[in-house]
Amino acid sequence: MRARAGAVILIDDYLTSVLPEGEGKVIYVTAVEGSKSLEQAAPIVAKLRELGAHRRTHLLAIGGGIIQDVATFVASIYMRGIPWSYLPTTLLGMVDSCVGGKSSINVYGYKNLVGNFYPPTEVIIDLDFLRTLNAEQIVGGLCEAAKICYARSAEEFAAYLADEPAVNMAPAQAERVVIRSLRGKQWFIEIDEFDQKERLLLNFGHTSATR
Repeated sequence: MRARAGAVILIDDYLTSVLPEGEGKVIYVTAVEGSKSLEQAAPIVAKLRELGAHRRTHLLAIGGGIIQDVATFVASIYMRGIPWSYLPTTLLGMVDSCVGGKSSINVYGYKNLVGNFYPPTEVIIDLDFLRTLNAEQIVGGLCEAAKICYARSAEEFAAYLADEPAVNMAPAQAERVVIRSLRGKQWFIEIDEFDQKERLLLNFGHTSATR
């Protein structure tokens, strides 16, 4: 895939093969928990400056949840905010975190201690990335989709089960699961964008500390 002219790409270094040879402005990030930290944000900001990024520069993030958290946070603070797009490469990212615009950054071992809300201008979902995932990663995404649909309503959860989500889903099945989950997530965002009431249900099962 090619980014729009002048864009900077922030990508999981495991996914370098998805970029055309010679793609211009690229920042590689190792998708490990240690990269999703306040301490690691500063070098990325410095790299953006080194690449000549300015207030109208578009940032394209490619990867899973760690890359998304880093991109959300960095895009929101660089020159007081630059536009960005997100291409999730995990099922968890596709069914849940790609919408909502929430970043969560670790500080000195405390998980998700800081962050903000800064949604992307565009989300691009390519189901071909599901072929790169193992069974555990698929199951993790399906569990998150199940939680969202269950929290939304009994009817949505029943509809989700009727879609017969499975590790080896056909593309049409995967598309139905992703769309259903995102529509459920959309409902929570529209009525409680900043996690004050209903959207807090979707935090069930999340952790707050790494120590």
